Amino acid sequence: MPGVRSAAMTAAAAAFADNLASLARVRDALEKRVLRAAANDEEPHADVARVSAAYYDVARAVSDAAEGLRRCEQSVTDERLERNRLAADARKTRASREMAEIRAQAVVRAAETRAAAYVTVAGRRADAARDVARIRAEGGLRAVRTRAAAVLRVARLRAVRGKPALAAVPAHARYEKPARYGRKPDGTPYTHAEFLETLHEAVADIYGVDLREGDETIRPPPAKPPPDG
Repeated sequence: MPGVRSAAMTAAAAAFADNLASLARVRDALEKRVLRAAANDEEPHADVARVSAAYYDVARAVSDAAEGLRRCEQSVTDERLERNRLAADARKTRASREMAEIRAQAVVRAAETRAAAYVTVAGRRADAARDVARIRAEGGLRAVRTRAAAVLRVARLRAVRGKPALAAVPAHARYEKPARYGRKPDGTPYTHAEFLETLHEAVADIYGVDLREGDETIRPPPAKPPPDG
C-alpha cells in the first residue's frame, strides 16, 4: 500500500541518518582518543579496540540501514511503475471504450443512412407507380372519350342519313374484336360449339355424311334436280 511504503521509507531514512550521526560521533571520539594517547606517549590499545569495535558495529548498522533504504526506494519505484502501468491500462481501456463508442455511432449512422436511402427509394418508386397509374388512367380516359366521341359522330351521321342510331345495334357487336368463327345473321359471334355444329350440318348437306354419328364414309353429293325447262 502507498501509505505503508511511504512510512517505511521515512523510518528507514531516519534510521540511516541516526546511524550516520552515530558513526560520525564514534569516529570523532576515536580520533580524539588516538591524538590524546599520542600526545601523552600512551598506548591506547584497549580504548582503540573498543572504539574500533563500536565503529564497525555502527558501520554495519549504517550498511543495514542503507540496504533498507535501498529496498524502500526499490519498493517505491516498483509502486510507481505499477501505478504507471495501471494508469496506462486505464488509458487503453478508456481508448478502447471510446473507440467502441465511435464504431457503434458509425454503425448507427450507417444504418440510419441506409434506412433513409431505402425510404427515399421506396418513396420514389411509389411516386413512379402513382405517376404510371395516373398516366394509364388518363390514357384510358382519353381512349374512352375518343370512342364516345366517335360513337356520337357515327350516331349523328346515321341520324342525318335516316339510319338507326348506333344505340340500336346490339351491345356485344359494338366494340368487340372480330369474331374468330364468324358471326350469325343477327350479328352475334359464333361460339366454338356452334361453329362445329354448323360445319357438321354443312358437311351433311353437301356430302351426305353426319360426322356426329361416327359415319366417316364420304358419299357423292346428291344429284341436283334438272332445271325446269
